Amino acid sequence: MSNYNGIYGDGGQFYRNTLGDIILAYANVCGVFTKEQAYLMVPDKHYTSIDKVLKGLKTSRRVFSKEGDYYTMNPIAPIDYNMLRCLWVLLDFKEDCIPNTQNFLLAPSVKPSFITCVRNNIAYDIVPINAGEAATILLLDGKYAAENEHATSDEVVHKFILAVPNKSVVTTLPVMKAPHIFAVVNELPMSERNYDMKKICEVEYWG
Repeated sequence: MSNYNGIYGDGGQFYRNTLGDIILAYANVCGVFTKEQAYLMVPDKHYTSIDKVLKGLKTSRRVFSKEGDYYTMNPIAPIDYNMLRCLWVLLDFKEDCIPNTQNFLLAPSVKPSFITCVRNNIAYDIVPINAGEAATILLLDGKYAAENEHATSDEVVHKFILAVPNKSVVTTLPVMKAPHIFAVVNELPMSERNYDMKKICEVEYWG
């Protein structure tokens, strides 16, 4: 904190603004997030610090609170639960990385992908997949095939993370040809959550 005081006057305010910018980097991409997800956006900061940042963002109308602990960028936008599922996956997948740094970039996404990021020079599209959405799988396969029609290397530079609500969904889908893994989000019951340890949900991956 003292490193900021001499340059910015109010070091605490600069500190909060910096954390707010990290949260807004995700919010600008996703449009919606939960309080608990904000805790994971800045994993090395205590959740009470994030609560203060969220209060400041809400007061300045840079985000808007909805029922419960939801936040949106648009005050009249509905809560997109598919996007929230994808964001849980992203926050787990990124581990301790901060967005828009050398090893972790957020990028514009094109539907049916909800979130696109680049990590270690590989682009990942996070796509919500629900039961029976065979057309989405075929669309992703077609997109990947078109990208690699004239590829001169077998190196994979684009992968898909398919965020499903539960494992049984996979049995309703055709086999996907493009490089992919499945992910299912298991939010922990309140009695098992530990905000100090940032233990809020578990994401299981398989391919």
